[in-house]
Amino acid sequence: MTSDLVMRAPGRTIFGVPLWAPEQPCDVVFVGVPADMGMLGIRSTQGGPGALRDASIVFPEVRDDANRPVGWYDYPQRRVLLAGRQLRDAGDFPYDRRQGPEQLESLPDLYAALRESSRLLVILGGDHSLSYWMGRSLSGEGVVWVDGHEDAGRVQGEVPHHANVVSYVERLDTVGCVVQYGLRGLIPALRRDPPPQRTLCERPEEVVAALRRYGITEVALSIDVDVLDPSVMPSVSSPLPEGLGFADLLTLVSTLTRGGISIRVLELMEFAPVGEADRLPALALVKFLVRVVDACLAR
Repeated sequence: MTSDLVMRAPGRTIFGVPLWAPEQPCDVVFVGVPADMGMLGIRSTQGGPGALRDASIVFPEVRDDANRPVGWYDYPQRRVLLAGRQLRDAGDFPYDRRQGPEQLESLPDLYAALRESSRLLVILGGDHSLSYWMGRSLSGEGVVWVDGHEDAGRVQGEVPHHANVVSYVERLDTVGCVVQYGLRGLIPALRRDPPPQRTLCERPEEVVAALRRYGITEVALSIDVDVLDPSVMPSVSSPLPEGLGFADLLTLVSTLTRGGISIRVLELMEFAPVGEADRLPALALVKFLVRVVDACLAR
């Protein structure tokens, strides 16, 4: 399967880590999917993976004399993160907005190949509708869906957009359940109740409890960065006040791992940079990436 994969090598790998090779097992493999097929807003997510790689040069990976990664010292946590962990970058999935959704049909096979050689697959999006193809790559794992917005549209057509994708993911027989966290704001009261395979949670502890009810111990964690408050993450297509902070997301991850839940896939979706003003949000997301990847590997 891996011999059939065609990827676009990045001009700069994230943190300057080595390129991924299927014959070299690693702890973490990053892959970019610079697609905006399902976007409905005025910003595009195509530049997200590249902007994160560019920002990551501020925190280059450093290795010791034995060629072992020394990790990063985190002053707020007063400890070293990701020391000795082998990180790899698989480059970008080649996406052309003129070719339509058919070009995404190989994504599940790509994700499966990357997971074969790593403990954690990190997907840098791309709009959130891409999670449909991530869900198709699973084998009964649950999906922890972190998003500020509830689905605004019903299932229509063969492929989703970013405002109805949860309704597609929850129907996949490859997905054990969908547990949603982070919803906020006001919507019309005439809303649909979630189906039995989807649970809405208000606290991290409720997320763990819901996964236990479903009998799920392994998950894909899908984070739409618009779950963050616009004061810390303005670079999204649908900003919404009263959002979470980075510390809230790290608390969610640590609650999952302490609760015996293994995070096998991490999606960071909907980052939509447009220019110089988005350099600081990109830098904030890169710092968060180091911390959240370390937290995902805690178990």
